[in-house]
Amino acid sequence: MLGDLIEAKAYSVAQIVYSEKQKATKEMNVQDKLQGLSILANQLKQTEFDSIFEEITSTQQAQIGSNELTQLLTLLSLFPMQDMDSYSYKNTIKLYKMAE
Repeated sequence: MLGDLIEAKAYSVAQIVYSEKQKATKEMNVQDKLQGLSILANQLKQTEFDSIFEEITSTQQAQIGSNELTQLLTLLSLFPMQDMDSYSYKNTIKLYKMAE
């Protein structure tokens, strides 16, 4: 259901469903969190995105494969990369280092 909402670009409704899923699920896996990041990135909610992004890249680093890294880079590209101090630039560099 959540995937269908994201596909339909119904991000506001998807965010509500995602929030309820967070409450109902003790521990969300990387794929669940990537769905949440997709919702937040498409709404340009950088603060909330950063919170989940940090959680994924710091605590679940061993579970992140190349497909997940590609998804994270794609979602990061939705935020403007204005200069080398920008949020997107720093996190993009972080992902490239993880991929090495």
